[in-house]
Amino acid sequence: MNTDKRNLITKGHYAISIPILGIYASAIYFFELSFLVISISTIVAWTFWSYMVPKWKLSSIKQLSSTEDYVNWYSNSIASFLIWPDSNWFTQTEFWTEKDKDEYQELRKSLLNIQ
Repeated sequence: MNTDKRNLITKGHYAISIPILGIYASAIYFFELSFLVISISTIVAWTFWSYMVPKWKLSSIKQLSSTEDYVNWYSNSIASFLIWPDSNWFTQTEFWTEKDKDEYQELRKSLLNIQ
């Protein structure tokens, strides 16, 4: 995977991971640490993740040009804890619009040479 493709992972962390850390840091800073604060922060952070990951996946996959790029991008995204493997239950919590999901699936199929 070339440098431009690696930047997709970095952009994902800027768009997803850092704001999630900000959600937790803000909760800890502004509120007394408790189970309730952590629970609410987790719900807010997970909702943010569920909304942003599909946006990032779609914008990233549009920049890939080969099966090798896709496989590297996908495996590096999982290895860097940005996304879950497709087989994981947590992917069911991603908020996809029908249009975006269809576009993502078509791009994925074309990169993987699937009919």
